[in-house]
Amino acid sequence: MMQKLQTLICYAIVLVVLVVLYYIATSFAVAIVDEKFTRMEPTLESGGTYFLDRRSSTVTSLSRDDLIAYKIMHKQKTKRMFGRVLALPGATVRVSDKKLLVNGDETANAPRSISTLKTGLLVPRDTVLVGFDSQKRGRISLSQRLVPYRSIIGRVIGK
Repeated sequence: MMQKLQTLICYAIVLVVLVVLYYIATSFAVAIVDEKFTRMEPTLESGGTYFLDRRSSTVTSLSRDDLIAYKIMHKQKTKRMFGRVLALPGATVRVSDKKLLVNGDETANAPRSISTLKTGLLVPRDTVLVGFDSQKRGRISLSQRLVPYRSIIGRVIGK
């Protein structure tokens, strides 16, 4: 009888430890994302599963070309989006000859929705400018491309 009780307590402790480790891993370090990706095809496949680094230090250490997941409000619902970091806080962004210039360096073809940005834009503090890899998407407003740090869910791992 005593041995059964000890075995039961041991199983309960292992279960509690596993639940705590799972909670820590999914809440603070890594999350699995599975949803329809349209703006990032072919980089992120539609219906694919990807891991996110959700640690808070990840947001402040972003680099250009990192893929991020972030949330926006769309029709009074929170929606998860994915984008590629084109410019970091403090960067000057402008368009010249249909090319996106970040701090004067050509980075990529200018997204259609900001192709008229001739005068330049200073990316605000604690904000990144994102772009999307898909050529099939329509116009996306500049406000949806400027993503505050507080809206970033995490950096996509392995892409």
